[in-house]
Formats: sequence, C-alpha cells, structure tokens
Amino acid sequence: MSRFHPIIAFGLVAFVACSDRPTAPNPPSRSLAATLRLNAANTATSVPASVTWEMTAGSLVASRAVSPIVAARAYGLLGVAQYAAAVAASPDDGNSNADPRAHYYVMRGAVAGASAQVLKYLLPLDVAAIEAQVEREGSAGPQGIQNQFARGVALGRTLGDVVVQRGRADGFANPNGTPRVWDPSTLPSGPTIWHMDADATPHVPAGFQFPTMRPYYLTSPSQFRSAPPPTDLGPSVSEVVGIVNARTPEQEAIARFWNLANGSVTALGYWDQQAAAYIAEYGLDELDAAHVFALMNSAASDAVLGCWDAKYHYLVLRPWMVAPSDLPNAKLIIGRPNHPSYPSGHSCVSSASAAVLKEFFPAKSATLDQQVQEAGMSRIYGGIHYRIDIDAGRVLGQSVARWAIDYDLERGLLEAVFPTGSP
Repeated sequence: MSRFHPIIAFGLVAFVACSDRPTAPNPPSRSLAATLRLNAANTATSVPASVTWEMTAGSLVASRAVSPIVAARAYGLLGVAQYAAAVAASPDDGNSNADPRAHYYVMRGAVAGASAQVLKYLLPLDVAAIEAQVEREGSAGPQGIQNQFARGVALGRTLGDVVVQRGRADGFANPNGTPRVWDPSTLPSGPTIWHMDADATPHVPAGFQFPTMRPYYLTSPSQFRSAPPPTDLGPSVSEVVGIVNARTPEQEAIARFWNLANGSVTALGYWDQQAAAYIAEYGLDELDAAHVFALMNSAASDAVLGCWDAKYHYLVLRPWMVAPSDLPNAKLIIGRPNHPSYPSGHSCVSSASAAVLKEFFPAKSATLDQQVQEAGMSRIYGGIHYRIDIDAGRVLGQSVARWAIDYDLERGLLEAVFPTGSP
C-alpha cells in the first residue's frame, strides 16, 4: 500500500510521519520489535488515549446539545487529528534500545494535543475544561515521563492545527468563521415538496449547507446520490401509519433508544461507544484504536454530506406532512426533524459506521447488521420516516463507507487531509 509522508512545520523542525496503516486489524506495518515495546509500555494506562478523548468529545457534544449532523462533522475532524498524531508519534522501528515508556507517552501526549486543538475549535466554551484534561494527563507519572508527554502534546497540537484549518475551509461556515446564511429562494415550493414546519426553531432548514461542503474521500457529496424516490408516497405513508397505530411498548422503547437527538452523544457518538467497546475487547493499541475512530468517523461524516445532498435534491415530504390527521404530534414520540425525509440520516450514519467496524471486527458483523436494522426501524416506529428512506440511507451509507475503506487501503486516509509533501 502507499505511504503517508506529510511534512508538518513545527517551529524550525519538520516532523515526517511514518507509514500509514492498512484498514482492518491485520498485522501492523511497524516492526514486531516496535510493537512489543509499545505493548510492554502499555501497563500504566490500559485505555488508549484516543478512546478517552472520543468519550470526552461525546460528553461535551451532549452537554452543549450539539445537533447530530454537526456532531458528525466534529467527530470526523477529531478522529482524523488523533490518527495523524498517533502515526506521527509512532516509534522509529530502528530504535530498538529506546525506552518503551517514552514512546508510549509521546504518543499519548500527541493524541491529547491533537484532540485538544480540534475540540477547542469546535467547542470554544469548553476550552478551560479541555486544557485541564491535557494538564491532568500530563501530570501523571515521574518527571521523565511528563517530559515525553509534553513532547507529544507539542507535536499533536501542530497536527491538530492543520486539521482545524481543514475544518475552517470545509464549507460549514463562511471563510471568516461567521455562520452561513440560508437563502429561502433556493428551495422550491408546492404541495408535494418538503417545507419547514411553521413552528420550527430556528426557522432554518437543518444542514442546508451540507450538500455544498467538502468531503474527505468522495469526489462530491452527490457521488452516491440515492435513486429517485417513488412519486406516489401513498403506500409508504400507509405503512408508517399502520406501524405507528399498532406500535408496541417494545417498539416505542426502540424508537426512544435510537433517537439520539440534541442533548445526547448523537448517533455517531453511539457508534463511537460501540467502537470503544470492541477496541477494549480486542486489546487494540493506540495506533489501531485511533485508526478505527478516524476511518469510521470520517466515513460517516462523508455519508452525512451525501445524505443531505439527496435530501435537499429530492425534497420528499415527511410522513406527517402527507397524512397530518393520521400522524398528529401525539404519535410522533421522537419529534419532527427539520429537514426532508428521503433518505434517512440515521440509516446513512449507522450503515457507514457499521460497515467500517465490520472491516476492523468481522466477527461482530451479525451484531452490527442487527443494530443497523433496528436503528432504521426505530425511525418508522417514531413515525418520522418511510421504509424507502431507511433502505436508501442504508445503500448510501454502505457505498460511502466502501469508498472510504478503499481510499484508505490504496492511499492512506490521512492523504485526504495531508497530501503527500504538503507543508
């Protein structure tokens, strides 16, 4: 596979990252000696730093009530920054006499520094708490180890800043950082065309800018645009009404469990938790753990862009818009999303996330498939999606994930942010 050689200026010193990693937990590309050194050092802290910081991100996303699609962008930037830091801080295979703890703490520091820079950009109200976490992690252990951790933090901050620059240029906001403004004239109107609910707050379509944002791996957000939906929604809405009217307590519980709306870790945060559990079960080290998060979160972030491209291209009415008397608010137990119905964002994110996790953890495929199925049906149980939305979202998410996986195998995922030889 190809090698990754981003040259990042740090003061007057250039750091050259070592080779990128293959997709899936295959034998690592670094030497056995380097692997044994890191494993031997992995005694003071059993949880990879990337796991700790991903869980921190989830807590901050929940506490700030970040929307699921905005959170997906955040998790993507964080995962890529962590992996870039872990790769750059990987031990030199030729340095067999180096202190394994030094390598280990440099890498932990690098992940912490990269995570802090990205999270401070995304969540500026939490800067003090983020920096306090870096300080706590760095103050543990003897002085020599603290120095190694600090070296890693400096490297990680540099790489994190590069990822932040990528975030500033991805089209989510204006180049000067101000929010993009929605132009109402960009959406057509008519009885068969999706429109915002009159009481939507804020009165702006959710994710209106996502179809024009910059993906990591896709050639454009429209690359895997879903096939046109049926023009007659009658059969689809009848199925939703029938399911909602016959909804069992178990189905209601499933709808509420998978809602993962503002104030939660969100859907992608849930899949991060699932990834963390598998990382612990299989004992993945820092580099492999960061790889899982980076590929899954960036692929899911691209899937969101693709999903919202299709949503605003087709502008399919939500079920309650087609049959308001059959689906009153009292039956919509998980609310009314402020964006078009087709395809389902939940299915796009879940399918993309699960597809990547199956590459790393193939023994978990059946469980992951079952979770994706349940996540999709939860939206029908809640009365907010058709089956066609779920099916289209699943196809789109899987297509995006496959594209991202192949990109990683052929070029290394970091090439999407750090092109070879770029400063």
